[in-house]
Amino acid sequence: MDIEQKIIKVERKVKGIEEAIELLTKLTDSHNDRLFDSIKEDENLSEKINALVDAQIRTDDKIAALADAQTRTDDKIAALADAQNKTDDRFALLLEKLTVFADSTNQRLISLEK
Repeated sequence: MDIEQKIIKVERKVKGIEEAIELLTKLTDSHNDRLFDSIKEDENLSEKINALVDAQIRTDDKIAALADAQTRTDDKIAALADAQNKTDDRFALLLEKLTVFADSTNQRLISLEK
């Protein structure tokens, strides 16, 4: 093998190495782009998760406030039912007294008519 052939052989190897380096550079750039996109997606996902956590906390607070309001409403309904029972009892007593009064008045009228 003469010098010219050796030079051609070395040039081919150098060209192959240059092509390999170019391919590796492209692959590295592509990997870096995907890695950057993945990091950005992770940041977006973290923001979304934080927003969901905040929303859940607010929802829990609202549910607790609603439960308190429901308890107060239940207490007021119980008090209203108790007041209604007392009113019913008083009304029954009043009705009984009015019945006795009416009977008494009717008996007096009957005795006056005689």
